[in-house]
Amino acid sequence: SFPRERHSRGSPEWNHYYVRAIQGEVRLWVNGFEVSGGNECSPAEGHLCLESEGAPVEFENIRIRRLP
Repeated sequence: SFPRERHSRGSPEWNHYYVRAIQGEVRLWVNGFEVSGGNECSPAEGHLCLESEGAPVEFENIRIRRLP
């Protein structure tokens, strides 16, 4: 789903994204604000993809944790 609000910082500042996916429910936070999410998402497990929508992008301090 599309973000409800815009909380992204402009270049050259870093943005902090937090994505939580548990049992088919996905939520996205940008810089501490929940901006998007969905329920009954499938597949409930699989690959993770990061994209930049066509612009140059840098990633730093990526942490992925499998939840119980």
